[in-house]
Amino acid sequence: MKAIMKSLLLLSAGFIWSAKGHPMIIELQENEERCINLNIPEDDDAHLIFLPLPSEAETTNEWIKKYEDLEQHFLGQIVKLTKSRMHSSLPKQFVDDPPADIKAIMDELVHEWYEGETNSMAEVKLTNPHTQGSTTMETHWFHPLVLNHLRRILQHNQQRDKAPLEGYEICITSKNEEVPILMMIEHVMTSDDIFDDEEDTKSGMMFKSEHLTPLQDQLDGSIHAANTVIRELNLMEKREKRMRKTADSINWRVRNFSYLSVIVLILVTFFQVTYLKRYFKKKKLL
Repeated sequence: MKAIMKSLLLLSAGFIWSAKGHPMIIELQENEERCINLNIPEDDDAHLIFLPLPSEAETTNEWIKKYEDLEQHFLGQIVKLTKSRMHSSLPKQFVDDPPADIKAIMDELVHEWYEGETNSMAEVKLTNPHTQGSTTMETHWFHPLVLNHLRRILQHNQQRDKAPLEGYEICITSKNEEVPILMMIEHVMTSDDIFDDEEDTKSGMMFKSEHLTPLQDQLDGSIHAANTVIRELNLMEKREKRMRKTADSINWRVRNFSYLSVIVLILVTFFQVTYLKRYFKKKKLL
């Protein structure tokens, strides 16, 4: 039932033009790696935004207030960035320039605390668990790393890869040995068909998607849904094998424990009978 419900959710998500994800902030300590999984419906894609911010340089009330203003400014900029579309992609830079007070805080952090170094020493690695295709990118202070069309970035041999059921793996590694890093992450789901032309060319068909009848469109959707269900069943089969192995191991331990218990019980019974015989003979009752 759970697999069927998941398939229905994946199919219904394909009719949505776009869906905005929830922003989050991950704190990375020195030389720490944090990984998350991003699930993308079969017919959809996703845009990703990463923005590294340095941790609070001081703990004074004045600096904490400055840092809160800095954080709120960039949160607002990320929201504006997700609402700005260039065709089917997101812009690579923020829409607005930072105001004077925010710019002063940025300069103070970069030039005074990090000696003008703009590289945050935090790397973003994207991986498709099925094809093992991956890519790694650097991030820079206060500059957004915008990755449009995650599935296109990780496509294998110029072919559209199936969305892994366990999700795409996103790992953020901090190689900064001095200070923690706050990484803002935003994702935007989109249903833009960026692979249609490529698929038509590779399939050898002489007609394009706009020439397809509604019945053919439905058939294509049914094939995608069937493939999704098959992959879910394969995943469930792997889980069943793992659970069966665990159950067999537990049964083996319980059986051995039962044998040991019976042996101990027999030994205790033997010693009790022997002891009672000796006792009664000593008391001349036997």
